[in-house]
Amino acid sequence: MAFSRILVANRGEIAVRIIDACHSMGLEAVLVVSEADRDGLPARLADRAICIGPPHSSDSYLNAAAIVETAVAVQADAVHPGYGYLAESASFAELCEENGLVFVGPSPQVIRLMADKVLVVIGQVRSRTVPLHLGRDEFSQAFLDIHQLSPIACLVSVCRSILPVGVFGNTSMMSMCSGTM
Repeated sequence: MAFSRILVANRGEIAVRIIDACHSMGLEAVLVVSEADRDGLPARLADRAICIGPPHSSDSYLNAAAIVETAVAVQADAVHPGYGYLAESASFAELCEENGLVFVGPSPQVIRLMADKVLVVIGQVRSRTVPLHLGRDEFSQAFLDIHQLSPIACLVSVCRSILPVGVFGNTSMMSMCSGTM
């Protein structure tokens, strides 16, 4: 599918980069902005800037209905959410699709899967694509012994307490399933 017009649904440096990329590919970039961002650099660089709400992001950049309504009104082919804001919203991706717009990003199904870190880690363990260490050895082993659980059940049951760690060569990745450290 060939695009001619992209609606950019982000602000600041992220919007600037998307607008530059659109222009380098010969695409028109239409930017949605809040009242606070009307005169900012992204609005000046975009082919068009359309105000969709007041300065608070919940009333503008997180207003999925207003963004999709604007995209349809300007006859955009696609909506590029950048990152943050609605980029990780499966319901926003679905709303775009339901209105005949291409969502520039993962499918709603993939977004839902990415949002559930426990399912992602379990999938990686089952497929053996990522070596996994459940955290401090003595804690993990004690939990397994007390509850007579497999490592997968341990991960699911105490994901708020244990940091799954994947080791990639000399690089380690730690991620909380929810909450804070």
